[in-house]
Amino acid sequence: MFVALDGQPVHAAAGPPQSGMRPPVGGSEPGLRAWGAVHTVTGQAFDPALPCLVFIHGAQHDHFVWMQQIRHFAGRGHSILAVDLPGHGQSGGAPLTSIEALADWLLALLAKVGAGRTASETQYNLDFRRRLTGASRLSASARPEPKVGAGGTAQSDPHPPIPLPEEGGDGGSRAAPAPTFGRTFLGRPVAGVTLVGHSMGSLIALEAAARAPDLIRNLILIGTALPMPVAPALLETAQKNEAAAMALINQWAHSPRGWRGAYGSLGLWLPGINLRIMERQKPGVLHTDLAACNAYANGPAAIASLACPVTLIAGKSDRMTSVKASRRLVEQMPHARLVELAAVGHAMMAEAPLAVNLAIEQTLAPTLPT
Repeated sequence: MFVALDGQPVHAAAGPPQSGMRPPVGGSEPGLRAWGAVHTVTGQAFDPALPCLVFIHGAQHDHFVWMQQIRHFAGRGHSILAVDLPGHGQSGGAPLTSIEALADWLLALLAKVGAGRTASETQYNLDFRRRLTGASRLSASARPEPKVGAGGTAQSDPHPPIPLPEEGGDGGSRAAPAPTFGRTFLGRPVAGVTLVGHSMGSLIALEAAARAPDLIRNLILIGTALPMPVAPALLETAQKNEAAAMALINQWAHSPRGWRGAYGSLGLWLPGINLRIMERQKPGVLHTDLAACNAYANGPAAIASLACPVTLIAGKSDRMTSVKASRRLVEQMPHARLVELAAVGHAMMAEAPLAVNLAIEQTLAPTLPT
């Protein structure tokens, strides 16, 4: 869908693309337009009353890097927003020059679309009763008890370990769901927002979660590091020879398994897809993004302001944001856990989509329908 924000069009995928896609024409309110094909697989449009799952891409990328996650989670009890940051993908305007500005932009977008709008307990009660058959015959003892997790108050073992396969992280048995920190009423989730950020997107997600603790229910940081320094040589190359910088980043983004094609996605060459995503961004975006990552210094203050559980997902073969950085970071965060994926690189959403999706599911459980 497209939303007008500060006079610029903002694109966010609310579900996987469908056949028969048509460009946006008009809209029910000024400045708001939607692609008919950017609905969930169930055909439902973005619903602000549902818990919202927001995917935030990294430098020189757009929402397409989340396609495996969009397809997996669409129509499963959450509204989805996979955003194109300003100046990226199909969103208009110039790229913003700081992580703080990007976090403010993200929160403004969530406010614009009404994401995380809390439904009243009365409405949840009525809706719950409508869904029950023979509600009048249901004894009081059989009715589900309200569950309230006080936005970060730990229940028993809030982050149990996730079993993952020995190599690649593309399967394995499903672990017992971790309890949610989000509020529930009569067993149903009250609307809230889960931020999922990759690389630069993880910094944006962290900063946004710190600035809006009452809105953000869960924070998932993928391929992250604090600080996130960028080598001066790469910054200079990105400014003077963008194509060469993209080639270098693409080389580092994938594990040896990824370059060999040993990730289980037959007929797809992930390094080629990743390079094409980078090549279609506007000139100058890469240097702006890298400079924003390099300059971000508010990480410790943001961590201190967090009021939600945190999941970190790290690839053991990540050459851009080392797993060691995630191990150090998880020790600084309250209510945090770390999921390590063996033999997976920085582009882990594509190299190990099943393992990444499983880690996200564990964070959302039990609010996510099975």
